[in-house]
Amino acid sequence: MEITNQVITYKQIREGYVIDRDEAGIAAYDVTPERIKTFLGNPFLKDDSKCMIYLSRVDGIVRGVVTFFPTLTKAGDEYLETVGASAMQVQEEFQEMALGAELVTYPFYNENNKMLVYAGFSADALPIYRAMKFGVFEMPKMMQPISTRLIFERAGLKGLLLDLSTMVSNCVVRPYIAIAKLGSRCLSKKFQVKRIDKIPDWVDDMVLNDGHKYTEVHNREWFQWNIDYCFLENPRNKQEFYAIYQNEKPVGFYMIKDRLRTLGGLKEHTMVFRSIVEWGSYDETKLSEYDIYRLALTNRPKDVKMIQVASFDKEVTRKMKRLGFLHHGFAYMGCRDLTKQYKDSKNPDLWRIRVGYNDVNFGI
Repeated sequence: MEITNQVITYKQIREGYVIDRDEAGIAAYDVTPERIKTFLGNPFLKDDSKCMIYLSRVDGIVRGVVTFFPTLTKAGDEYLETVGASAMQVQEEFQEMALGAELVTYPFYNENNKMLVYAGFSADALPIYRAMKFGVFEMPKMMQPISTRLIFERAGLKGLLLDLSTMVSNCVVRPYIAIAKLGSRCLSKKFQVKRIDKIPDWVDDMVLNDGHKYTEVHNREWFQWNIDYCFLENPRNKQEFYAIYQNEKPVGFYMIKDRLRTLGGLKEHTMVFRSIVEWGSYDETKLSEYDIYRLALTNRPKDVKMIQVASFDKEVTRKMKRLGFLHHGFAYMGCRDLTKQYKDSKNPDLWRIRVGYNDVNFGI
């Protein structure tokens, strides 16, 4: 078997390049119109000669693929050109040939990247990233099930049993939700929350000068990109930005990601799964991470039946449990310093980390 690799640049994709010999459809998702439009809209894309799609071919046939996209990382007072990875896939029969490692490591040796910052990968991939000397950070995820149907469906329940289990367990969680709503409404008298379609300039200062040494740069342009684009067609799948004011002055913000789900049962149900993927505050002693999550609970449409947050702060996760939030896994992020100049970059305490790193906000 002959293994070859192919670089497809942003310029080629912009000009309509078509991937050939992809009989298994391995690269089909990477080149959907929504994904291409999103990545070409990246405000950090300054050079169309960079690799967008990297293919592994076996005897000329596509067996593995990954999409790369430029990001920016703040390290102290420096801004480093970095790269993120998206939708890596290797055909199952060829996974033992280490095609995945070849795909992921392409940026190690090409295009003068100073740091790699990846996010959104699964727990199964942790040994691979650690073997490649990534600093891996994990944030506990917490979810509040306004309806427990999604939980039971994921556990394999169907039909009448699914409906009955949902009905009984919903009666248990509703008191917690009522308490959460009451506290959130009291807080909303002190702060005003407004959805914004055009990201304000004050976001840059709030995010980039929050005291952490390292952060993936989420500036005004990044936020605008993240609310204007999505990998999914249905308009109910969207991201939104909410500004928080006190006495007409901006004091914080949060960004949400809504995803429409269709669930089974005696009859089909649709619901929206909401994640709080970004947040910021000028002064966390006056408007804390926990306060922001509570404010976000007051702006929930009726079709949102599950809300998810993730936090490094153990005190925040403890308080969220009091509001009916349940722990369910972790959100992962990894970084690797390719210059060996940022030896403390594997320390999670030095990072401003949010769920919405890389392309997490655009996908499912």
